[in-house]
Amino acid sequence: MTTNSVSPVSAEDFCAAMRQVVSPVTIITTDGPAGRFGKTVSAVMSLSAEPPSVLVSVYADCDSARAIRRNGCFCVNVLSGTQQDMSDAFAGRGGFDQAGRFALGRWLGLETGAPALEDAATVMDCRLAGEQGFGTHAMFTGLILATRIAAVTPLAYHDRAYADPQRRAA
Repeated sequence: MTTNSVSPVSAEDFCAAMRQVVSPVTIITTDGPAGRFGKTVSAVMSLSAEPPSVLVSVYADCDSARAIRRNGCFCVNVLSGTQQDMSDAFAGRGGFDQAGRFALGRWLGLETGAPALEDAATVMDCRLAGEQGFGTHAMFTGLILATRIAAVTPLAYHDRAYADPQRRAA
């Protein structure tokens, strides 16, 4: 049972707790009438195996979110352990515009035409199936139409730093 007398957790405490969650590092991309956009995102999760679907969370008022809505598609590109520079560029570090970010990699088109990173650990090409807003973010549900999987270690993020999921503490 919950009560209304419990104080909410502060944003600072929430952020400190979330830093302990190990997350995959992904670039969410889209292409279509609204243009080609991509953004580094760590909030991605499987939603259902029947039908195969994912949920991604993106800041609702950014160019990428607006483009996903208009284009009706997105691709989840799970980065490999060697793609930290790509993650940084799509996170807005390094001064690259969208065209400059996409020039850093080789991209394929799968079912939807959303850019799929050729050497990513995994890509999931999705048709937009729904959107739910919460706070500052939009949660996009994607119906997976195509995948590509490579035999490489994915890039992870933990405690404000990239992490190698295969490295063991001594």
